[in-house]
Parts: sequence; C-alpha cells; structure tokens
Amino acid sequence: MKTLRIGNPLSISAAAVAGVYIVFAIISPDMSRYCKNGRQVFWMMTSSIFVGEFIVNGISILISHALNTANVVEIMTQSAGWIWLFSVLLSAVKINDLNLYSAVLGFSNFLSVITRKKWHYAGLTLFLGVTGTCISMIGILEKFIPFLIMLGVLFPPVAGIMLVDYYILRTHRDLLELTHNRGT
Repeated sequence: MKTLRIGNPLSISAAAVAGVYIVFAIISPDMSRYCKNGRQVFWMMTSSIFVGEFIVNGISILISHALNTANVVEIMTQSAGWIWLFSVLLSAVKINDLNLYSAVLGFSNFLSVITRKKWHYAGLTLFLGVTGTCISMIGILEKFIPFLIMLGVLFPPVAGIMLVDYYILRTHRDLLELTHNRGT
C-alpha cells in the first residue's frame, strides 16, 4: 500500500500549537456565551489572545534572552523565586476550570439530547471532576500522546463542520437566534 504524503510533517510543538488553536475555536462559544453581542465577543477573544499570546509570551521571550536559557524552571526560579510555583498552580487551576466548564456543557448537551431531560450542572460538574481526577491518578499520562493524536484527528473535522454550518450553510442560524431571544 502506497502512503500519500503532502508537505512536510509537523513537529510535536507545531502540532501542539495548532491543536491548541483548534480546541480554542471549538470551546470559544462556551467562553463567550454570556457576551451580549458580537462586539463583546470580538473584544473578549481579541484581548485574551493579545494578552495571552503577545504580552505574556513576549515577556517570556525577553526574560529567556536576558537569562540566556530556554529552561522554563530555571527562568522561573531565577526571575520570580518560588512565587513561580504559586503562579503555575493558579494557571493549572484556571485551565482545568475552563476544561471542566466546557466538558460539563458538552456532556450536559449530549445527555439532554439522548435522554430528552435537562441535567443539572452541579451534579455533572462533581461527577466529571471526580472522574477526571481518578483517571489522572491511575496513570492516564502514559497514554497522553495517543490521546493528543486522537484529539488531533477528532477535533479538526468537528471544527470544520461547525464553521461551515455556521458561516456558510447557515442552517441553524434561525434556531440559534430563536433560542438566544428566548434565553434558552
């Protein structure tokens, strides 16, 4: 069987960056669901990307050059002392909080469609949080790279379908507008 190869393969770091942006595109409706109009969505997304990508990464690059090292732990301990540990912990809590939020919304929607009844967010949050914690404790990190590969195969087509449906086909625009107006 002949393998078709188009272009050069991505490095792991380039694939991770691309994957982060794809996941960001998929969960951005969850992040912007309480914005009242398109202008608020635009500024919320633009400011988060600007602050997160340009300012924080720019400062990181400058500190890396000033200390003449690419070792993240060394940069943090030399520039911020042990305060870096607290900032890393808060960063992990923030990211995991957003991941849990998106998972609960998606899982709730899935269960509502399947069972035709509304599920309470608090119970699902507790269930998914405990389940995720237990899975991480039993050694899921050994399967992390295959999991990332699965996400890399799964998310881009989903994002493509969502974007084509919303921006080109516009098949669900009326339904989205109706539910938005009702607040449901």
